[in-house]
Amino acid sequence: MLTDLRYKVNDRPPLLVNLMFGLQWFIISVTSTIILGKVAAGMHFADPGIQVTYMQKLFFLMGLSMFIQVLWGHGLPLVTGPSAALMVGIIAGMGRGIDSIYTAIAIGGLFLVLLNITGIFARLTSLFTSRVVACILILIALSLTPVIIGLVASPVLPNGVDSSNSFFFNLAIALFLLLFMIVADQKLKGMLKTTMLVWAILGGSFLVYWRIPSQVVQMPDQLSASMNFFRHVHLSPTFDSGVVLAFVICMIALAINDLGSMHAVGRVVNTSDMEGRVKRGIFATGLCNIIAGGLGVLGPVNFSFSAGIIASNGNGSRFSLIPAALGMIILALFPCLLAVMWAIPKVVVGTVLLYVMSTQLSAGFLTAFSSKSFTFQDGMILGVPAMICIVVSYLPPEVKQSFPGLLVPILGNGFVVGGAVALILEHLVYSDSREKA
Repeated sequence: MLTDLRYKVNDRPPLLVNLMFGLQWFIISVTSTIILGKVAAGMHFADPGIQVTYMQKLFFLMGLSMFIQVLWGHGLPLVTGPSAALMVGIIAGMGRGIDSIYTAIAIGGLFLVLLNITGIFARLTSLFTSRVVACILILIALSLTPVIIGLVASPVLPNGVDSSNSFFFNLAIALFLLLFMIVADQKLKGMLKTTMLVWAILGGSFLVYWRIPSQVVQMPDQLSASMNFFRHVHLSPTFDSGVVLAFVICMIALAINDLGSMHAVGRVVNTSDMEGRVKRGIFATGLCNIIAGGLGVLGPVNFSFSAGIIASNGNGSRFSLIPAALGMIILALFPCLLAVMWAIPKVVVGTVLLYVMSTQLSAGFLTAFSSKSFTFQDGMILGVPAMICIVVSYLPPEVKQSFPGLLVPILGNGFVVGGAVALILEHLVYSDSREKA
């Protein structure tokens, strides 16, 4: 895929032009970080002040990760954000404690680094055929549906305030906002299209708060100051073999996502040495996930939608992401600004996440139907894991707790179980149909 670019990968646009492109990448980075970061922080902590501290650490890490990738990693114009695959692992491991979860993320990052250094990762990728990759993309989206439902159904009004029609109002807002994003993505062009999620968040928040009396809108009472968020790293390494195994599987899915993103952008910018770029990029992703585990936040991944943005604005320069990366790090030092972002209602976050996961499903279907033919066996490799993922994701907590302790984070994780079934179907059950295709 060749694109007529104004600036190639190693070109340095004029300062003002570069800052404008950097602002565009910054807005996209902020939006993606807020969506999953707000979900993860809300699952871990009830105190809004601590939630904002979590966001400070997350913004710092995403900025640092983008900076490392652009200069020493893959060297491609790829925006970085929190990984939805790791979010799935966090959901499954919630009953095991925060220390266990983030120790597992750090170990998963180390595992990815070792796979990359030893060359095993390159050999493992042969297991992930187009049908398995398509299934993984679909499973990530399906695994997050319980979280999306919880956000969309969350009461808009604080406790003690009449919310008799809250759920109907939530549904109405969600449907309206979702329709707006679908239509806007189809109709808008250029900068307006790439920043569409920002306008959706602002518009949805306005609609919600327009209904809520101003005196009940709550903000965090206590906020950390500047670099103070480093003092809130109090994680104690806790090894839980079940959680570690679940996150290792999630980390492989993250790496496959990373691999696809790098190749997609590599084709758009028509760059060379993709083998070396991929190796450095996967190494940097693993390293940044080790740091994420130490900080106690979601690990980063490179987003594939970067290719569409490059094709839209004609800028393939990696140096345009440096202002965005620095902006993310600077924003982490100002908790008051993050607290304003924290006021985004849960129903709006849930609806935007629903839209983002719908695009993930679309990418999965696009990958699945990219071959010349689509057979019944192809449908089974997608459909059976998807159904198993849904069933496992919605199992009652008491059922999951009846599993052997070591296996709860694995068998209770719809993504992990569904992914394992997809690999079995692809390489054992329907291997003949793949060879004939």
